[in-house]
Amino acid sequence: MSRRLAALAMLSTAGCTANAVLEVELSLPEAEPCGRFAVVQVRSGSPSFRDAWSSVATVEAFELGDVPGAARFSVVAEEAHEEQPLRMKVRFCATEACDAPAAGECDADTAAPEAWVQIERAFYLGAFTRVRLTVDGGLRPGERTGDGSTGDLVVTRCEVEGCAGGETATWCYGEGLGPHFCE
Repeated sequence: MSRRLAALAMLSTAGCTANAVLEVELSLPEAEPCGRFAVVQVRSGSPSFRDAWSSVATVEAFELGDVPGAARFSVVAEEAHEEQPLRMKVRFCATEACDAPAAGECDADTAAPEAWVQIERAFYLGAFTRVRLTVDGGLRPGERTGDGSTGDLVVTRCEVEGCAGGETATWCYGEGLGPHFCE
């Protein structure tokens, strides 16, 4: 476990109720000639994927390898964002800043393919939760997944791990129909 992850785990088990932590495990495709980086942005609330994301900071840019790989990062939310959906864009760019101009066979990074993910509810104050996602490659330049409102992959609150140990088919009471274990 990395130092960053260990520190975050300690924060959540220390009983801190002012925020919540979501650990994201992201399975990524191999690099493509015009997509050497997976650039991740997240935002909470109701804005559409088609709304402007230019002011949204990049969580992290992961360099893709010659074979599929995995990445891990954490998102911390305060109370105001606890019950809001979390939206994530994964852009496949030529540079980690996602700002490359068109060159050769590659379009500019402004037209980079994007995978869109919406997590119905990712956060529970004072709790450490986790979600495991697979983002497929093979998107063409300018191609976006999803319909612009909910995203290509929708993760329900009962698919977000947390507040119970072991393996379970759902993370909600009543076979996925009741409240989440963290509620």
